[in-house]
Amino acid sequence: MSELMEHHDVEVAHAVDRATSIGRVLALPVDLEAGEHLRDAAFRAVSRNGFSNSGVVLKLAKSKSFKSLAAVHGGAADEIGRLIDVLGIRKDADAVKGFLTDTPGCGRDWVEFFGINLRRRHVASRRRVSPTSLRKHGTQKAMWSLQPLGFDVATKEELLDHCPVCQRGLGWCKNFGINFCDRCGRPEQAAVDLRDFPQPLADIQDEAAVQLIADLVDPEAADRRSKLQLHPELTQLGRGALFQFAVQMAGRFESSGAGWGGCLQVRSIERAGRAILEWPTSLENLLAPNKAGQDGEGDISGLCSDQTLSPELRCLLKGRKDKCLGRVVVEKVDRSTSSSNPSAPIRQIGPMKHGRIELRRLNERAGQIHAVEAAVALLRCSPQARSIANGIGVPVPHLIDLFDEGLLPELIPVLGPLKTAPAPGQGVSVFKQLEPNQRTSISRDGLPLFDLAFALGSLNGKQWNRIFRAIVTRAMKAIWIPALDLPLVQSVFIFDPDALAQVLSSGATTRSHADFVPLSQGDVATAFGRSRTTVRNLVRNDLLPPNPTGIDVAEFRKNWMFLSEVRDLASLHGIALPNAPKLLAASSLARISIGDTTIWSRVGVQEHFGLDSGSF
Repeated sequence: MSELMEHHDVEVAHAVDRATSIGRVLALPVDLEAGEHLRDAAFRAVSRNGFSNSGVVLKLAKSKSFKSLAAVHGGAADEIGRLIDVLGIRKDADAVKGFLTDTPGCGRDWVEFFGINLRRRHVASRRRVSPTSLRKHGTQKAMWSLQPLGFDVATKEELLDHCPVCQRGLGWCKNFGINFCDRCGRPEQAAVDLRDFPQPLADIQDEAAVQLIADLVDPEAADRRSKLQLHPELTQLGRGALFQFAVQMAGRFESSGAGWGGCLQVRSIERAGRAILEWPTSLENLLAPNKAGQDGEGDISGLCSDQTLSPELRCLLKGRKDKCLGRVVVEKVDRSTSSSNPSAPIRQIGPMKHGRIELRRLNERAGQIHAVEAAVALLRCSPQARSIANGIGVPVPHLIDLFDEGLLPELIPVLGPLKTAPAPGQGVSVFKQLEPNQRTSISRDGLPLFDLAFALGSLNGKQWNRIFRAIVTRAMKAIWIPALDLPLVQSVFIFDPDALAQVLSSGATTRSHADFVPLSQGDVATAFGRSRTTVRNLVRNDLLPPNPTGIDVAEFRKNWMFLSEVRDLASLHGIALPNAPKLLAASSLARISIGDTTIWSRVGVQEHFGLDSGSF
């Protein structure tokens, strides 16, 4: 009973407000019909109140933003509110609540459309109608104003945007009723009734795909949207973002670039809708390298950098494109090279770029490729792999050896298509295996693993694998203190340097397949424990090639030492160097100064202090 009374009070208040606004509002109010936008309702209200000029509602609303009714598809909430008052629509109606809220992201290029953001140019300024739908419902539908769709989704009828008699485009300024042409009506003659000119039906073959794209934005499709089952990757993107993606993707199938001021072809819409419905399979087929131009398909790979798409969607597309490139590269691998080193280091001309570019380069290279090249390219393209490399504190290529020994089963999704997964019992992450070696405080007897290992030998994936195996099997005493928030190799502390030296010098060979592939400057900085600036300076002074391999890095370390490395090696031999910079500067040792960094001759340091470099 109280709800009825409250509803009655609201209606009375609305009637009183309209009565006190006589002369400032339309005499005969309207309500929003199903599928109507505010612009459509205003056009209908003008005719109902006997006006022929639609601008009357804008004058009554004292609008400054809307120069004509054609522009009423987004704007300030206060002006929209005044227009709603003029039309006599109750502001507590669910249909208008979205119009009265400033939607984030709207502006010069984006407008609000029933709670979602659309590109402004996707909303047609010309009036478009479906004669069959007008005859059936007598309502101007908001969906007809969406420029990419050239047909009415419900009736499949192509939309009419011009008068069949006078051939002029339909507009919003003059008004003889929603069923009539607003151009050729005269006082002495009746306006052309658009309902008498049914249009051809659109040739829709994949109705489910077309319906999907329409339902993303159709205000009458709430029930259908609730039953729609999309891939989990797409459900968090939002309807507006998906519609923009569908329009941009369909436009890529057309040489005219439709979708920006033009209607999309039905076949293009169907392909775009099907790619969303069958995500990710259909999309990956379209993204496959060398797909563009085949079977009438367009090149949609450029969508990965399309700034009209949301950042989340672009990230998804890039990930999917990487997988497509990765599959092609895996297919080009010479399987006979999976267990053998390349015959020579693989040099690369030009700076190391993103892994995706490397995958594309391998894809375009004629002939087969070495397995290790493909593996490194896949790792560089994987955010997970790059994160693991940062977490351990090793260059990305070193992950290959750790994976082969079963220490990184997390990388099976990345390297599984190319390399055999770890044997049963081996597939336990190095992070899990090191957990028993944790303590809450640093022992004074422990020394940082990276500093010791770097001073004692040349470090690659095989060497790190031996070190970690020795730690997890308790062959070498160590503790791991994750609370330090440092990479693994810098937060593990070693208690027996001699045991570490023995581990590094053991084994028949220390050469790794990954030593033959180019390293990025970031990889080299990680391998040296130095900044990228230092590495760039080494490259600029021709001490390292622009894209050094692991072999180049090992060769550099045979000849040169950093100051910290000199200190650590001296300390391991019981030699204290409290004032090492002055002591070294006063010597006749060969050196090279580059910016703030000075490197010293390794042979000269060893001879000067009588040191043994360990595994070198």
